Amino acid sequence: MQKRRAGNWFFETPVRPQRLFFMLVICLVLVVINGCSLGYYAQAIGGQMQVLGRRESIDKLLRDPDTDAELKERLRRVLEIRNFASDTLGLPENGSYRYYADLQRPFAVWNVFAAPELSIEPVESCFLVIGCVAYRGYFKEASAQRYAQRMAKKGNDVYVAGISAYSTLGRFNDPVFNTMIHWDEWQLAGVIFHELAHQWLYVKSDSAFSEAFATVVEEYAVTTWLQSRQSSSELADYHERHASRAIFARITGAARADLKILYAADDTEAHKRMGKSRIFFALKEEFYQLSNEHPDFENFAAFFEQDLNNAHLVSVATYYELMPDLRCLLQQAAAGQLDVFLALATELAAIRDKESRRQRLHANCQRPAARRATSRLSLVVAGPSQPGISREK
Repeated sequence: MQKRRAGNWFFETPVRPQRLFFMLVICLVLVVINGCSLGYYAQAIGGQMQVLGRRESIDKLLRDPDTDAELKERLRRVLEIRNFASDTLGLPENGSYRYYADLQRPFAVWNVFAAPELSIEPVESCFLVIGCVAYRGYFKEASAQRYAQRMAKKGNDVYVAGISAYSTLGRFNDPVFNTMIHWDEWQLAGVIFHELAHQWLYVKSDSAFSEAFATVVEEYAVTTWLQSRQSSSELADYHERHASRAIFARITGAARADLKILYAADDTEAHKRMGKSRIFFALKEEFYQLSNEHPDFENFAAFFEQDLNNAHLVSVATYYELMPDLRCLLQQAAAGQLDVFLALATELAAIRDKESRRQRLHANCQRPAARRATSRLSLVVAGPSQPGISREK
């Protein structure tokens, strides 16, 4: 395949000196507001510019005779998935995932998770646009490792995870990356649906709600897509993987609950460290036992082969902690209508306090399944014309 030389492109136009100066001014403002280093924001801006510079229109690649035939077939499938997302599911219609970018590396970004040695609460990083999140992302693995080392020297547990895709919440036309293009089609569809769901609704400073919301939308959307294709084998494969993910969430959630009790106990730090070791050892043992019963559970082997710590469980809780209640909310949303679910989630997102939001979400799932039919007009406040807007005031 003939590659276009990567250049400095911002949206669809070259980055002029004035625009670059404007971006650097924003960077300096962010440093003052958030207390983060200039170097961190510089790498974030540089990394995003590189991603935008490597984007190529999928339509253009499909017309190009030099594009590899296998890649063309994958890109055609991406467009089918992308059109299904907007035409059938009502997810945002824009330029996201209508581009392809070969980043020439195995992951799009590397996220660093950190937690105190005797706590399961994350060390959060706070930013102007997205609020406080349970991780800090880097476009270079070496930079992520250096930050992880600094956090470890402060006494924190750390975990560096390679991430294959990320969302700019609709502020840019996010491309499909080489890091995900060769996945199974249902996995590729899941990422596209997940990231588009973030464009519909993102709650500032509440990573757990935002990620669980997008994951529940992803599950619903992938199932709907596979059913539309009448692909029984793929649907069975997805359901098997879904069941394994539920088990993974259950056992890691149980370990997290045990650790929370342990760390809150009136005991010495030495005894807490011993208890911590026992809990993580038991978690690994449970995984190996379950692997014999569920062959598909081996997909999580790489996670459990690591020296697990609190930061690993922080990364899991970010995605899975609120999923049971949000799944319940989806089922109550007029028998699973996605637009009604989006409206109900938007109402919850408008609650300012994070703990109050969780309590309301849990209480909603204790109500009878019959719920009022919320108009799609309620979604305007978080629709694609205002991507990624927090509902907190």
